[in-house]
Amino acid sequence: MDNITDEGKSMVEELRRRTINEVTPKMLEDASVFYRFAKARDFNLGQAENMLRK
Repeated sequence: MDNITDEGKSMVEELRRRTINEVTPKMLEDASVFYRFAKARDFNLGQAENMLRK
């Protein structure tokens, strides 16, 4: 996760914040999970959040 831009890191943190009560503690520890969901939805956080919640 070292090669992610500052913008990417802030998106990961926002997605983590939005879903903190719906994901497992293990998922919360792994920023790459949130990055992959964001990337899968072209960094549209609303869509990534919906996808992650399903």
